[in-house]
This record gives sequence, C-alpha cells and structure tokens, in this order.
Amino acid sequence: MDVLVLLVQANNAVVSKNDIMRAVWPDTVVEDSNVYVQVSAIETDRPATVGRIMFFDLPERD
Repeated sequence: MDVLVLLVQANNAVVSKNDIMRAVWPDTVVEDSNVYVQVSAIETDRPATVGRIMFFDLPERD
C-alpha cells in the first residue's frame, strides 16, 4: 500500500506512524525517517488547494 492511499482512505482520521509503517512496509524493517520522507514528498507534490498533512506527537494507542 502507498502512503498517500493510506492517508486518503483514513478520511481525516489520525493515522499513527506505526500504522503507516505496518501498512506500507509490512515485511520490511524501516526507519522512522522513511515515513517523514514519504509524507514530505506528498506535501511537495500536492496542489495548493488540497489540505495539509499534520504531524503530532501523540501517545501510542494500545
């Protein structure tokens, strides 16, 4: 699954970094920075009329 697809399917819901990593790279060990690089690329390519992707440090859900 692609990061953009995952975020669109979330429909404005909070998606944790770990949720992204599990969905996009299920069988691969990746560093946290991979998520930030992918989201940064989405932000760079998005039209100006599209909303922004927000990062927040939230406690992990159980």
